[in-house]
Amino acid sequence: MITIKPLLALPVFALVLAACAQADTSTAPVAPSPSVTTAPPTLYSMTGTPAPEGWKPRPVVVVKVDNTLAARPQVGVGEADLVIEEPVEGGLTRLAAFFESRMAERVGPVRSIRASDVGLVMPVSATVVASGGSPEGLAAYEKAGIPLITEGARGLSRDPGRAAPYNVFADLSELGGSELGPEPSQPYFDFGVTKLAPGRKVSRVGIVFSPSRSEIWRWNSRGYWEQADVPFRPRTLLALDVRSVDTGQRDAAGSPIPEIITSGRGSGYLFAEGQAHQILWQKRTPTSPFRFTTESGLVVSVPPGRTWVSLIDRTTGQVRVS
Repeated sequence: MITIKPLLALPVFALVLAACAQADTSTAPVAPSPSVTTAPPTLYSMTGTPAPEGWKPRPVVVVKVDNTLAARPQVGVGEADLVIEEPVEGGLTRLAAFFESRMAERVGPVRSIRASDVGLVMPVSATVVASGGSPEGLAAYEKAGIPLITEGARGLSRDPGRAAPYNVFADLSELGGSELGPEPSQPYFDFGVTKLAPGRKVSRVGIVFSPSRSEIWRWNSRGYWEQADVPFRPRTLLALDVRSVDTGQRDAAGSPIPEIITSGRGSGYLFAEGQAHQILWQKRTPTSPFRFTTESGLVVSVPPGRTWVSLIDRTTGQVRVS
């Protein structure tokens, strides 16, 4: 286990903008200077970073992307704002790539939904793009009221140069109108800069999901984490232990299909600026955002920027740092 010192309170600073009026030496009365106010910038819900002037909020779109070797190279994932990696059958994983700041024109390979997605996409009322899903997964989406765009809809097509089922790709620029859900009403995380006590310095993070799936992230001195063959460069990594339940379903190979439960509590790690910090997570309901604290209960904000979240089965997963 990695031990960190208690979190330090973050000072709060107020920015005061005053208008200075030059003294008038005439005898005429001087009109008071009008106060000057500056509207705060609009922040992206998925990164907590400022959007450009004139940007209008829009629905968040999530694409389910295959994460096996047969799916490489993945396309468009590098343009996402947030990526969540979740365990699926056979000890493998699948990606949920969240797009808000820009809509990639080619993302994939697009794969099917899971009931586990519900608690991940509901906090920002996201619309999901996928190749389809099992009756149980589709029923979970319908019950939750999640907008789902599947194969056959505008914006999804097959690439004849790739073998099925790794040949479905999405053009998010073609999506719009009534097929999309509402704009997000809250940020995905509590974004901010928390002045944590120095954590353990790490240059390498190994995440083991199962005997058949593991990955290695390396800290780049230019300010982001990188993983071989994955085109996403996050500022922050989150590794969260979650509970897994057997759905009773089986895939074509006979492997049990798990459901990842993200409501409740757990522990994990936040990796930022080349340092590791132990955290606790809480998510009260499927629509609630993740909240992070230290063991002493102090709130930990997620640094603004792009984030990668690895959900790890708490009974089989491991996190190794060096």
